[in-house]
Amino acid sequence: MGELEPSPFGTEYRPKVVRRLIYLAMPMFAFGYVVTWAQGAEQWVCLLIASIAFAGCLLAAGAYRLRGGASTGDAQWLAIILAVIVGIAEWAKN
Repeated sequence: MGELEPSPFGTEYRPKVVRRLIYLAMPMFAFGYVVTWAQGAEQWVCLLIASIAFAGCLLAAGAYRLRGGASTGDAQWLAIILAVIVGIAEWAKN
């Protein structure tokens, strides 16, 4: 698939978007860790949230690579699923 070729789902695919999401994965991990650490969270919570930010970027890149622009709805479901994971981890802690 080229820069502006239609994907099998009929939307345009742009490789630059995928590359940028992959490049953002590590800074998102670091940012998530630093922000939660600055708020006084325990180390395992910092690592959990940072890992979810990292996974979110990679999963969003994968979804966009597979479905192109039709993956915008997938991002909403991805955010919901990752929020549920954090909620379950917090519930299991207590």
